[in-house]
Amino acid sequence: MRFLLSLLLTLSLCAGAVLAQTARVQLIHNAPDPTVDVYVNGLKALDDFAFRTATNFIDLPAGLPLQVAIAPENSTSAADAIATFNLTLESGKTYAVTASGLVGDPNTPFTLLVDDEALEVAGNPNKVDVNVLHGSPDAPPVDVVVRTGSKIVSNLAYSKFTPYLSVDPGVYYLDIKPAGTNVIVQTYLADLTGLAGQAIRVMASGLLGGAPAFGLYAVTAGGAVVELPASPVARVQVIHNAIAPTVDVYANDALLIDDFEFRTATPFIFVPAEVDIDLGIAPANSASADDAIATFTVNLENGKTYIVTASGILGDLSRPFDLNINDDAREASDTTATVDIAVLHGSPNAPAVDVDAVFVATNVIENLPYDRFTPYLSLPPAKYDFAIRATGDPNVVASFRADLSGLAGGAAYVFASGLLGG
Repeated sequence: MRFLLSLLLTLSLCAGAVLAQTARVQLIHNAPDPTVDVYVNGLKALDDFAFRTATNFIDLPAGLPLQVAIAPENSTSAADAIATFNLTLESGKTYAVTASGLVGDPNTPFTLLVDDEALEVAGNPNKVDVNVLHGSPDAPPVDVVVRTGSKIVSNLAYSKFTPYLSVDPGVYYLDIKPAGTNVIVQTYLADLTGLAGQAIRVMASGLLGGAPAFGLYAVTAGGAVVELPASPVARVQVIHNAIAPTVDVYANDALLIDDFEFRTATPFIFVPAEVDIDLGIAPANSASADDAIATFTVNLENGKTYIVTASGILGDLSRPFDLNINDDAREASDTTATVDIAVLHGSPNAPAVDVDAVFVATNVIENLPYDRFTPYLSLPPAKYDFAIRATGDPNVVASFRADLSGLAGGAAYVFASGLLGG
């Protein structure tokens, strides 16, 4: 898979000067078809060019016509070509030329997609420059959303590519959605750690529901083609609100949380979705998941956000130790002008309650029983006095001050904790 030096010399001599004008070019094979040979002006430039492979960037003559012929592998000459394309490169430009489409398909025929603003390195040496090519012939237009981030691609149709986006090196989960919908077709892991200063192209490849299968692939300037793994994930926060000692938490035998204390919480973290996860709860300083005093199996949904609260009383039959799972949790409010709060009744021996809030309509929460949580309530950022009453009883059991004045744009989970009178 190499360009012949004789090709460059021959073309240059035809132009009347040795490489007087050149362009930088990378070739990418993304057509769901067999391995091919590539001829330029009748000379074999690439031998046995395989699907989902790429060349590095090389110099090619600019300013003169180039006839690019694509032939089946093991061809004997350009006369065996199944498709021919004419290109003229502009001196000083950088190109990515991607073979795409389906041979013999009238709707998405075999073609070359030419990006004449390709990059070999990032504009900022501390960033990674990424552009996206939709190269899956039978897939609809798509949006690409960074989980916990923003939409980076909108309504990208087949054969189209985006400008480069400059991002920080790191790990990103990319949700692929049919354009204009919230349906996640698949989530892919893009690990850009250690790629500062590089420019890469991420391309959709293959067929949706066919063979070769749909996937995302990253192409580096050096010609490496790397598959991005499908990685369904959920976002999870864990809260320890059980009347129990400090514990260790295991996930499928691996220690997830060490010395997890009562009334503490983790931040939101990424957790694998669409697989069974055995959560083992063991005493602090445990040696392994075999020390678990309780085990729960969860299977999280890709794209969802969860708050998992350890609740109940260890060893109590009427209010046993358990996990309370909110699968509609939020990490931020719906608008930047409000604070979104949900309330969990987590006091095992307290009755169902009503909650009043100063500055808000009476009874913002009604008849909330133990181990239940409310939908999120959007409030202006301010200081609130919450009055807690047993449901149907006008007497205030307790009052609490909640200062939400500095939390605009945030979301919080308010949970009752401990024992009433104990």
